Amino acid sequence: MSRKLRIVNPIFALLPSEIRELLTIKNWWQDIPLAMNAFRQLHELDSLSTKEGDNIIRLPKGLNHGVFTHGLVLNSSGNEIYPGCAFFGTVIVGPNCRVGPNTSIWGPTVIESNAIIGPNAEIRRSIIFSGVKISHMAYVGHSIVGRNVNIGANLVIAVRNLKRNTVHLKIGRRLIDTRETHFGAIIADGVEFGINVSIMPGRIIATKDPIPPNSIIMQNIIQTTTRYNKKNSNVGS
Repeated sequence: MSRKLRIVNPIFALLPSEIRELLTIKNWWQDIPLAMNAFRQLHELDSLSTKEGDNIIRLPKGLNHGVFTHGLVLNSSGNEIYPGCAFFGTVIVGPNCRVGPNTSIWGPTVIESNAIIGPNAEIRRSIIFSGVKISHMAYVGHSIVGRNVNIGANLVIAVRNLKRNTVHLKIGRRLIDTRETHFGAIIADGVEFGINVSIMPGRIIATKDPIPPNSIIMQNIIQTTTRYNKKNSNVGS
């Protein structure tokens, strides 16, 4: 079976090569070097230049129909973008997404397709795969969020450590320097979060078990099969 997935997205061809590669790979979170290279390629979106077409529109700078834009927003067909939304920098919104109301998205950010975001959510410099649901008042910053992830209300991903140094990922027993002063989380396909979850910087979450409400994720959670213990809401391994 091929490890590649076919993506039907009219703005997919505009993405830098390693972001395109990441979006088409199954079990992509197991390839941390590719994930981090794709994350760094987000900065290349700031130099995008494209013609408008039937499926790609550039939202004008300023306030337009209740949507504020400051920068370049590429918006595919079939989307619902509600009044009160604000886009800053270069933001790519793939087809069949619903954004808002009162959601803020800061570029460079890619939202692949079929996502539901908000209301009152905030996203900064992230890669969001298809089918993601981000509930109201959630903050997703400097992160990579896999397919069909369900993020509960008021979830917060921290992006800086207390020492204000670069963020590290823990791979096995090794610490890998991301060379990023702001980095949140790598969240694998299909992860489900309850409400009021807090995630510390540089965490990798790949589990089929739901993350319970009010959890504080201090360590990686990778392919755990341990069920939720209601007596302990501090989750990690």
